[in-house]
Amino acid sequence: MTFNVDKFNQGTVYDVRANLGNLKFLSLEKRPVFKDGQRTDEMEVTHAIVYSDKIGDNLQLKLAPEKTYEELPFMTEIQIIGAASPFIYNFPNAVGFGDNRQEITDFGFSLRVDGYERLGGMKQPPKEEKAG
Repeated sequence: MTFNVDKFNQGTVYDVRANLGNLKFLSLEKRPVFKDGQRTDEMEVTHAIVYSDKIGDNLQLKLAPEKTYEELPFMTEIQIIGAASPFIYNFPNAVGFGDNRQEITDFGFSLRVDGYERLGGMKQPPKEEKAG
């Protein structure tokens, strides 16, 4: 029996606020870019990592390929813009070392979203330091 990732990813709607509570931005997950089999100095953003206070754990937000990820300060409260749905994807993975090394297909989970923004949608002005 096989698991059809594409079929699972079709049309599932997810209520982020009810299921995950408040979300806080942690960081962007990046991976190196390879050209002609050689690693370059470029990095590609693959996900935004957020913390959910309701589940007490981190999860990944995946945007559509044409969208851009915004880097926010650590632990900034965010809100999801537009629709959200669970997203399962396969990626190649290697286990073992030397002669015992095996290439396998692994599954990852993220929450596919139309976008995210700082809670309230406004950038906060920098705090003024008190002279004292």
